[in-house]
Formats: sequence, C-alpha cells, structure tokens
Amino acid sequence: MTITAEHLTITLEDGRELTGRTPVELAHKWAEAEHGDEWQQLSAAKQSIEITAALDALNLAAQEHSE
Repeated sequence: MTITAEHLTITLEDGRELTGRTPVELAHKWAEAEHGDEWQQLSAAKQSIEITAALDALNLAAQEHSE
C-alpha cells in the first residue's frame, strides 16, 4: 500500500517556494517566512494573528483561482 499526501505550494515574491500538507501548515510557514528572524520574538498571540491572516489570504486566493 502506498499513501501519498498532496502538498500545497506557494511561491513568494522573492522566488522562495513553501510547501505544506494542509492550508494551516502552509499559512504558518508563510507567516514565519514573512517575518524572518523576528518570528521567534513575536508572542504566541501575535504569531496566531499572523498565521490567521496568511490563512485568510490563502483561502481568498484559492476562491479566486477556482472561479
């Protein structure tokens, strides 16, 4: 038996490609990439807000792409 997980991918403006198995994982990676080294300095609440904003942007892009 072979189980293959689909991956979601986003390419950032600087050409970096991020991949996640779920939209939440991808949103987390995107938010972290956008903040760079300062990500670890953000509070958990601020990180959550940034991940949510990235997830909203991914969902909006997916809706626009499917129309």
